[in-house]
Amino acid sequence: MKKVMIKKVGSYDVEKIKDAILGSMEDLGGIDRFIKKDMLIALKPNLVLKRSPEQAATTHPSIVQAIGEIIKEHGAKAILIESPGGPFSRSRMKNNYDTTGMTEACEKAGIELNYDLETTSIRNDDALFMKNVTIVKAFEKVDAIINLPKLKTHGQMVYTGAVKNMFGIVPGIIKAEHHFRTPSYDDFANSIIDIFISKKPVLNILDAIEAMEGNGPTAGDVKKLDALIISEDAFYLDYFACEIICLSHDDVPILRQAVKRGYLSTDLDVEEAASIEEFKCHNFKIPSRDNPKVIDFSDHTPSGKFIKLLKPKPVFDHKKCILCGECVSSCPSEVLSIKKEKIHIELDDCIRCYCCQELCPERAVKIKRGIVIDSVLKIEKIFKGGAK
Repeated sequence: MKKVMIKKVGSYDVEKIKDAILGSMEDLGGIDRFIKKDMLIALKPNLVLKRSPEQAATTHPSIVQAIGEIIKEHGAKAILIESPGGPFSRSRMKNNYDTTGMTEACEKAGIELNYDLETTSIRNDDALFMKNVTIVKAFEKVDAIINLPKLKTHGQMVYTGAVKNMFGIVPGIIKAEHHFRTPSYDDFANSIIDIFISKKPVLNILDAIEAMEGNGPTAGDVKKLDALIISEDAFYLDYFACEIICLSHDDVPILRQAVKRGYLSTDLDVEEAASIEEFKCHNFKIPSRDNPKVIDFSDHTPSGKFIKLLKPKPVFDHKKCILCGECVSSCPSEVLSIKKEKIHIELDDCIRCYCCQELCPERAVKIKRGIVIDSVLKIEKIFKGGAK
């Protein structure tokens, strides 16, 4: 069992965050295990979309500043590297850095901001699907990666944290290709795992001081959890993060597949492994979703085609929509278009990746469950004693 450190941090005060990180590093074997003099270390935050820090959709800049200062104080250099969704361009990166507070945080801590748009391909023989992965080339030029994810719900993957955050090493619109090539939730989860193990971070620091619940990963609500969760092992970190929000790992495709592939063992005493009781949130809102463990959404059978009609679907709020076209240009299956000054969707070919919801700058997309599945899940909740 890998160590998972959970530190109580009630605000985004940089000094308190630094103390929590340094204390965790000592508990994990010492700072020299992660940062050595003259190293070049990539910081990989979650900057999925151009959002202000207060909206809790992105890693808070105070986390970046804190780890950047620690790296500098120990004689190493840091560079922040990220590739948000949508087209990968210098102007979009600058707007993202500015809006998310990264520009200011990096200036304060002496962190370089990456604007290198070159890509490269790396080989991953341990992969199930992604034997060759196209990544942002800047990640190949560093000595180590420190992963800085944000705890959020996710319309497709249910939860997004440390493992999912490394999907951001894949440049811009190429992410859409992965969605299209692996449309089933479990297959896409395995693709995420493949990408993660191709470029594993030396340390993961999960921003759960303010998390996102509900309609995540970009249009949900802020939820204070007052926690930093830190570990060398991203799979165990995500497992304990889910324990804190009372979400079963078996309901999270990435963690479910990680268990099958041997990257995560659930044969452990949670209370002994990490002190989490004081952090537990029993009313954390998990997004509306289908149940990929039970329902086969394959199109290979008549029943599969029928079931697909019952799947959750993206619904557009045309009053909020400004017709910017972000969803259209980012749709992996190319089922979105603008017709008669409204977004039109061909649901028959929609793969339910929910990129449209994730990348909408106006929060104009929600995921609506089919009435049958909605009823089934409500009945299930009643039998579990969870309904009021």
